[in-house]
Amino acid sequence: MNRILNWEFSDERPEDDEIHQTHSEEVPNVYGHGHAPYLANVIRAILDDQPGLVEAHEGRKNVEILTALYESAATGGMPVTPGCAIRHSRLGRG
Repeated sequence: MNRILNWEFSDERPEDDEIHQTHSEEVPNVYGHGHAPYLANVIRAILDDQPGLVEAHEGRKNVEILTALYESAATGGMPVTPGCAIRHSRLGRG
């Protein structure tokens, strides 16, 4: 869950290799290990009444990207545009 396996974009950038190497991590189990630095920042932001690393507008973008990833996986890897309607994955369905 925390290891980046594929980092490919239609518009490659010079920093892509560094991002792939520095932001991919191996954890024994994602539950309880994957978000510690982010959650520590949330706590500091609340206690110090400061903005967090990610505010609502940027957070929504992340949710749209993750939702598109799930939708793509559910369709066998078909390209999906973030923010599109969910048709095949089980996200949001009871």
